[in-house]
Amino acid sequence: MTEQPAVPGVVVIGVDDAGAIVHITDNVAAMLGWEADEVIGQPLRSLIPERFRRRHSDGFERFVETGDMQLVGRPLHVPALRADGGEEDVELVLSIPPRSDPATVIGVIRRVEALQQPTHFRLTDELRQAMDGDGPLEEIMLRSLDVVGSQLGARLGAAWVHDPWLDGLRAIVSWEADPGATPGYADARSDPAFAESTEHLADVFARGQSLWIDDLRAIEPTVERWGDGARPAASYIALVADDRSVGVVELIHATGRDLSIEGQEALTFLGSELGRLVAGRIRDDMAAAERRRVRLALESRGVATWSYRVPSGVMTADDRLAELYGLPPDTAGGHFARYADLILPDDRRETREVARAAIDRRERFEFRYRVRRPDGELRWLEGSGAPVLGVDGEIREITGVLYDVTAEVTARRELEEQARFAALAAEVGQAFVRDEPLAAKLQRTTDAIVEHLDAAFARVWTRNADADTLVLRASSGRYTHLDGAHARIRLGEYKIGRIAASMEPHLTNDVEHDENISDPEWARDEGMRSFAGYPLVVGGRCVGVLALFARHELPDGTLRALAAVADTVAVGSEQSRAAEEVMALYGESHRHAATLEAALRDRAHVAEVLQASLVPRSLPDVPGFEVRARYRAGVEEVGGDFYDVLLVGGDRWAFLIGDICGRGPEAARLTALARHSLRLAVMLGHEPVEALTALNRALLHSDNDGRFCTAVCGVISAGDGGTAQVEVGAAGHPAPLVVRESGAVEEVDVSGTLLGVLPDVSISRGDIALHPGDTIVVYTDGVIEARRDGEMFGIERLHHVVAQFAHDGAEALVDGVLAAVSDFDESASKDDLAILAIRRT
Repeated sequence: MTEQPAVPGVVVIGVDDAGAIVHITDNVAAMLGWEADEVIGQPLRSLIPERFRRRHSDGFERFVETGDMQLVGRPLHVPALRADGGEEDVELVLSIPPRSDPATVIGVIRRVEALQQPTHFRLTDELRQAMDGDGPLEEIMLRSLDVVGSQLGARLGAAWVHDPWLDGLRAIVSWEADPGATPGYADARSDPAFAESTEHLADVFARGQSLWIDDLRAIEPTVERWGDGARPAASYIALVADDRSVGVVELIHATGRDLSIEGQEALTFLGSELGRLVAGRIRDDMAAAERRRVRLALESRGVATWSYRVPSGVMTADDRLAELYGLPPDTAGGHFARYADLILPDDRRETREVARAAIDRRERFEFRYRVRRPDGELRWLEGSGAPVLGVDGEIREITGVLYDVTAEVTARRELEEQARFAALAAEVGQAFVRDEPLAAKLQRTTDAIVEHLDAAFARVWTRNADADTLVLRASSGRYTHLDGAHARIRLGEYKIGRIAASMEPHLTNDVEHDENISDPEWARDEGMRSFAGYPLVVGGRCVGVLALFARHELPDGTLRALAAVADTVAVGSEQSRAAEEVMALYGESHRHAATLEAALRDRAHVAEVLQASLVPRSLPDVPGFEVRARYRAGVEEVGGDFYDVLLVGGDRWAFLIGDICGRGPEAARLTALARHSLRLAVMLGHEPVEALTALNRALLHSDNDGRFCTAVCGVISAGDGGTAQVEVGAAGHPAPLVVRESGAVEEVDVSGTLLGVLPDVSISRGDIALHPGDTIVVYTDGVIEARRDGEMFGIERLHHVVAQFAHDGAEALVDGVLAAVSDFDESASKDDLAILAIRRT
């Protein structure tokens, strides 16, 4: 700032945005008794009397934050504090300095000479003093009524303000010149009905114009008792701010008389100044209410608010911010570096770049990053910020919000993960229904794993039938060769051999330090971070291993994805191998009639292996239920019966059972397709009817050679105990039975058309409440179509058998049914059959 010569009676002062005095002219000593060196660097409030300091601080802070220019250029009459403790009435005019000036605002101070003022000036000055200072609006209004009422000879007074929440006038204070001498006045004026029904009061408020009534008795007869028998008069002063009414003041005088000039001046001042004060309080109240609503909304959503001061780097924040970072709740705020250190380095750099670019453009910005809390927990945080500009256009601070989105990110990633896993399972399933060699199917499998699990490379080994050796059959990704050190692995050798020997899966996200990895130096050089391997098991025997390496951390669900794929690969591999054996045996039988009988025995063995691969090797443990199944293969070629039980998410479990018509390798191929397709549909979240419809489409798109399928699909919502809800659908299949704990047997009313025949199918849905002790039973037609002397076992006989085991558990029930059917069936060519029972415990 260019130094200006001191003007007598005028002091020029500069203040920065923190409220500190940065320069002042030397003649401050002559006006207020302070030396310039004493006040430079001191807060401006040191020159303000104590009673006005809070109002000054609030107003100055709003000025700096919002750049409100209303006070700039307007003369303000204010008291200043002298060095000797006295006060000096001064006039203050504010202005904005050039940008090069270190001050945010410049003030010009002039002494107001103590001239003799007219009466109405003294009255308005007294009113101004009554309105100065802090405190509730009611107290300020009462002081103001006391001043003007006493000076104008009023006996009673009351004030109403507009309540934006009620959209009407609300009485806030009443005044009596002689307190207690006028009983009933305060109660009458505070009654909401008075403001609603008094026309002259409403008219003053609506028009925004004050009113003088010579004789109040003409419009309010009951007021006579307040006038000592004289003619009471009344003044109604409209409180107006920015051309809008905000309230009304009533003054009742003992006797009617003309209002003096000084009274008119005082009432005019009262209306404008109180109007401004009331309007400000209303705005403040509404703003405070809005802030409370915002804070409540933010707190209910777990949102933290923060401000970052530029360039100090100091933050102010609520306790929620500390909570989000895992810090003690009473430590919110402090230097920004304290919080930045907890952000993961990669995210910290990215967030800073986004923020800096937006700040340079003076724009709002959004961010998302991960923090590692002091206790080691990783959380995802998201928020937004915006720069706050000062009156000079420079950034004073950055303010914003922050909230925890860990659950959202986790849920979205789980959905994406499930979608990838489902796509992988579908692609592998389609590979194994193709009419092509096993090597091609396995290669499609490893290709799909690399694509959907983002693996560096994936491989499949199969086990030689006559040796404990694993042979590399497919490899995709970083390595595609099938020779080398890992082309043939003995059981128990390397990590692959150990997985095969133990028949246990293995996953690690620290390959370099995993004791099961044979070459950690190779892993380090190649950047391999993770490994997952899964055994291929059929009928309790390991037939191969599926494995992958990745350069990123594998999620926990990777083993679940590999489990679904491994089941398909294991079953498909055994089916392909067995089918090749069958075809070879058929050819051999034609060339060597002498060995036909032995070949047929081998063929029966192959059929048994094939059939065993179409049902699960074991059933899962379902919390709250006893699940048991029995299967009997036919005596000739492999049949088409299948069943399964699997977890589909949360506490929901699916069960399925079905039958492909016909026998032999082709029936086995379609059975594998049907079981896989139905499993995939329920894993993708389809309800039973939708899943059966999806199976129909899959069969129609396959070469089914005119074969059809019947099936039942159900989903159990287990809950925490008590009654379980079951949704079930059936397509051309025998309806499920419900065996109640009482021994009653119910047949579920569901039916539907055969699958694999028509493009449009009709499938009904049934809902079952399964109480503790109840059992649901599903079965294939081999149970009820078992024959003796031309008579079938039948549904009635089945009802009788299951009722006998109502109290004995699921295992006793399936054993009892199988024994009863086997004893009854005397046919030479026994059909395959399956029984699945699920009992609520």
